[in-house]
Amino acid sequence: MNPSISFKALKWEDIYPSCLWHIWLNRNNNNINNISNGVSIITTLNKAAEFKYLTGYNHPPLNIITIPIRWQNPSRDSFKLNCDSAYTNNTNTGGLGGVIRNNNGKWIVGYQKLTNVISNTHAELLALETGLRVAVQFKLHPIEIETDSTKVISLFDKDHQIYDHLISSCRWLMTQLGTPLLRYSFREANSVAHLLAKDSKKLKSINKTIIHHTPTQPVEVALKDDAVGRQYFRLISEEVCNRLASMGNINAVQNSSTFVKSLSFDPNGIAGRVLCNVT
Repeated sequence: MNPSISFKALKWEDIYPSCLWHIWLNRNNNNINNISNGVSIITTLNKAAEFKYLTGYNHPPLNIITIPIRWQNPSRDSFKLNCDSAYTNNTNTGGLGGVIRNNNGKWIVGYQKLTNVISNTHAELLALETGLRVAVQFKLHPIEIETDSTKVISLFDKDHQIYDHLISSCRWLMTQLGTPLLRYSFREANSVAHLLAKDSKKLKSINKTIIHHTPTQPVEVALKDDAVGRQYFRLISEEVCNRLASMGNINAVQNSSTFVKSLSFDPNGIAGRVLCNVT
């Protein structure tokens, strides 16, 4: 950085905080190392100029849009799996939960499980795998799948040393179900699975999948809200909307301004579809 050029743009309000910061740093350095170096004026000015340059860039304003969110019914004669997890990092345990419903929003089967996990991503993958196993066990297909973890969806497009075995297991289970589409779901539209996962942390048994053929009490209200199409609204940037649309989120797809270019599983031909512009 050329001082003769960069310093011209500096004002006193830019230099003053940098001076105080470097005086404090220099004092600590002298005390710790038992030395008596002075403060470098050139270094102080360079850092002030660098800070002004990095923070003074006028970023274009984000185009913020409001999108309606609701649980989307699956296609006729199809089922939908919603899955989620609740991770507790201080105990390395995760509550897994999920529900499979028909196209009318009727509860078909739900599941819960408490298990050992190493991270939130690990828990989300296990919640998905457990749900897929339940769907295979009860032969519930064709089926659509939703998770509120963007990380899980992105893992299906690349290798991951730690989770490869789980991803491979999920892929194999999905082939047993006709290779269904894996979509992103907003938390508001994934509330039944979220409540099941949260409630799973109260289970006494670990590594045991609990099957529910009728709704549990904690999810009854959320289940009814989904069935009647209750809407929520969220403010997000157009950039985020387009990214979530690329992960198959129907609410985002309906408000996206770009093409949906890639999805983990796309047997239904959504990828590459022209979407409506943001208004």
